[in-house]
Amino acid sequence: MSVKEDNGVFVLLPWRDVQSTWEQICVAPCLGADLDRYSTYRVAAANGISSSRAFTLPQVGDAVHLRLDAGDRMANRYGVALGAVGLAALIVGGSLVLDATNIKDHSNEVRTRDAGFVTGGVGLVALAIGIPLAILTRTYVFADDRPLRAADASPRFIGNGLVF
Repeated sequence: MSVKEDNGVFVLLPWRDVQSTWEQICVAPCLGADLDRYSTYRVAAANGISSSRAFTLPQVGDAVHLRLDAGDRMANRYGVALGAVGLAALIVGGSLVLDATNIKDHSNEVRTRDAGFVTGGVGLVALAIGIPLAILTRTYVFADDRPLRAADASPRFIGNGLVF
Protein backbone atom coordinates (compact mmCIF):
# COMPACT_ATOMS: atom_id res chain seq x y z
CA MET A 1 0.00 0.00 0.00
CA SER A 2 1.45 3.39 -0.92
CA VAL A 3 0.46 6.77 0.48
CA LYS A 4 0.97 9.99 -1.46
CA GLU A 5 1.36 13.17 0.55
CA ASP A 6 1.32 16.79 -0.58
CA ASN A 7 2.77 19.36 1.80
CA GLY A 8 3.42 22.99 1.13
CA VAL A 9 3.87 26.39 2.64
CA PHE A 10 0.94 28.56 1.63
CA VAL A 11 1.19 31.38 4.17
CA LEU A 12 4.57 32.71 3.07
CA LEU A 13 5.68 33.50 -0.46
CA PRO A 14 7.08 31.96 -2.58
CA TRP A 15 5.01 28.79 -2.64
CA ARG A 16 6.89 25.63 -1.70
CA ASP A 17 5.25 22.34 -2.58
CA VAL A 18 6.61 18.95 -1.54
CA GLN A 19 5.18 15.70 -2.82
CA SER A 20 6.24 12.34 -1.47
CA THR A 21 5.04 8.77 -1.84
CA TRP A 22 5.53 6.38 1.06
CA GLU A 23 5.20 2.60 1.02
CA GLN A 24 4.36 0.64 4.13
CA ILE A 25 7.21 -1.70 5.10
CA CYS A 26 5.83 -3.35 8.22
CA VAL A 27 3.44 -2.95 11.16
CA ALA A 28 4.61 -3.21 14.77
CA PRO A 29 5.94 -5.49 16.03
CA CYS A 30 8.23 -5.50 13.04
CA LEU A 31 10.84 -8.17 13.63
CA GLY A 32 13.53 -9.10 11.16
CA ALA A 33 12.58 -6.73 8.35
CA ASP A 34 15.22 -6.47 5.64
CA LEU A 35 15.57 -2.74 4.89
CA ASP A 36 17.66 -0.91 2.33
CA ARG A 37 20.19 1.30 4.14
CA TYR A 38 20.13 3.90 1.37
CA SER A 39 16.39 4.56 1.54
CA THR A 40 14.50 7.09 3.62
CA TYR A 41 12.00 5.91 6.24
CA ARG A 42 9.56 7.35 8.76
CA VAL A 43 7.01 6.25 11.31
CA ALA A 44 3.52 7.12 10.11
CA ALA A 45 0.92 8.72 12.37
CA ALA A 46 -1.46 5.91 13.32
CA ASN A 47 -3.07 4.29 16.35
CA GLY A 48 -2.61 7.35 18.56
CA ILE A 49 1.11 7.73 17.76
CA SER A 50 2.45 10.91 16.18
CA SER A 51 4.58 10.68 13.06
CA SER A 52 8.36 10.87 13.04
CA ARG A 53 10.58 12.90 10.77
CA ALA A 54 12.02 11.10 7.78
CA PHE A 55 15.27 9.31 8.67
CA THR A 56 17.96 7.14 7.14
CA LEU A 57 19.55 4.07 8.65
CA PRO A 58 23.18 4.02 9.83
CA GLN A 59 25.60 2.82 7.14
CA VAL A 60 27.75 0.71 9.47
CA GLY A 61 27.26 -2.76 10.93
CA ASP A 62 25.01 -5.64 9.92
CA ALA A 63 21.91 -5.70 12.11
CA VAL A 64 20.35 -2.54 13.46
CA HIS A 65 17.88 -2.55 16.34
CA LEU A 66 15.39 0.32 16.02
CA ARG A 67 13.60 1.68 19.08
CA LEU A 68 10.79 4.23 19.08
CA ASP A 69 10.09 6.95 21.58
CA ALA A 70 6.45 7.19 20.51
CA GLY A 71 4.73 10.53 21.00
CA ASP A 72 1.04 11.09 21.61
CA ARG A 73 -0.74 12.07 18.39
CA MET A 74 -3.49 14.20 19.97
CA ALA A 75 -1.08 16.07 22.25
CA ASN A 76 1.13 16.76 19.22
CA ARG A 77 -1.83 18.14 17.29
CA TYR A 78 -2.87 20.31 20.25
CA GLY A 79 0.69 21.62 20.50
CA VAL A 80 0.82 22.54 16.82
CA ALA A 81 -2.62 24.18 16.96
CA LEU A 82 -1.78 26.07 20.15
CA GLY A 83 1.45 27.32 18.58
CA ALA A 84 -0.43 28.55 15.49
CA VAL A 85 -3.09 30.30 17.57
CA GLY A 86 -0.37 31.81 19.78
CA LEU A 87 1.50 33.18 16.78
CA ALA A 88 -1.69 34.71 15.37
CA ALA A 89 -2.56 36.28 18.74
CA LEU A 90 0.96 37.66 19.08
CA ILE A 91 0.74 39.28 15.64
CA VAL A 92 -2.71 40.76 16.37
CA GLY A 93 -1.57 42.02 19.77
CA GLY A 94 1.51 43.65 18.31
CA SER A 95 -0.59 45.27 15.60
CA LEU A 96 -2.99 46.69 18.19
CA VAL A 97 -0.15 48.14 20.26
CA LEU A 98 1.44 49.73 17.19
CA ASP A 99 -1.89 51.05 15.92
CA ALA A 100 -2.79 52.62 19.28
CA THR A 101 -0.45 55.54 18.59
CA ASN A 102 -2.56 56.53 15.57
CA ILE A 103 -5.74 57.02 17.64
CA LYS A 104 -6.56 60.66 18.46
CA ASP A 105 -8.81 60.00 21.49
CA HIS A 106 -6.63 59.25 24.55
CA SER A 107 -9.10 56.86 26.23
CA ASN A 108 -9.46 54.79 23.06
CA GLU A 109 -5.68 54.80 22.65
CA VAL A 110 -5.23 53.36 26.15
CA ARG A 111 -7.95 50.73 25.62
CA THR A 112 -6.47 49.68 22.28
CA ARG A 113 -2.97 49.48 23.71
CA ASP A 114 -4.21 47.45 26.71
CA ALA A 115 -6.11 45.10 24.40
CA GLY A 116 -2.93 44.66 22.38
CA PHE A 117 -0.86 43.84 25.45
CA VAL A 118 -3.45 41.32 26.67
CA THR A 119 -3.79 39.68 23.25
CA GLY A 120 -0.02 39.59 22.77
CA GLY A 121 0.47 38.19 26.28
CA VAL A 122 -2.05 35.42 25.63
CA GLY A 123 -0.22 34.71 22.37
CA LEU A 124 3.12 34.44 24.16
CA VAL A 125 1.65 32.03 26.73
CA ALA A 126 0.08 29.92 23.96
CA LEU A 127 3.41 29.82 22.11
CA ALA A 128 5.29 28.96 25.31
CA ILE A 129 2.99 25.97 25.82
CA GLY A 130 2.37 24.93 22.21
CA ILE A 131 5.92 24.81 20.86
CA PRO A 132 7.39 22.56 23.59
CA LEU A 133 4.26 20.39 23.54
CA ALA A 134 4.56 19.88 19.78
CA ILE A 135 8.28 19.08 20.03
CA LEU A 136 8.06 16.77 23.02
CA THR A 137 5.13 14.72 21.68
CA ARG A 138 6.73 13.88 18.34
CA THR A 139 7.88 10.30 17.68
CA TYR A 140 11.67 9.82 17.69
CA VAL A 141 13.55 6.83 16.29
CA PHE A 142 16.74 5.42 17.80
CA ALA A 143 19.12 2.88 16.25
CA ASP A 144 21.02 0.84 18.83
CA ASP A 145 20.04 3.50 21.44
CA ARG A 146 21.50 6.38 19.39
CA PRO A 147 19.16 8.95 17.84
CA LEU A 148 18.89 8.64 14.08
CA ARG A 149 19.83 11.62 11.98
CA ALA A 150 16.89 13.10 10.13
CA ALA A 151 16.97 12.68 6.38
CA ASP A 152 16.78 16.45 5.92
CA ALA A 153 19.66 16.89 8.41
CA SER A 154 18.05 19.72 10.36
CA PRO A 155 18.51 19.95 14.14
CA ARG A 156 15.83 18.35 16.32
CA PHE A 157 15.04 18.07 20.01
CA ILE A 158 15.14 14.69 21.73
CA GLY A 159 14.32 14.43 25.41
CA ASN A 160 17.90 15.20 26.51
CA GLY A 161 18.72 18.06 24.12
CA LEU A 162 19.24 19.04 20.50
CA VAL A 163 20.64 16.61 17.93
CA PHE A 164 22.40 18.00 14.84
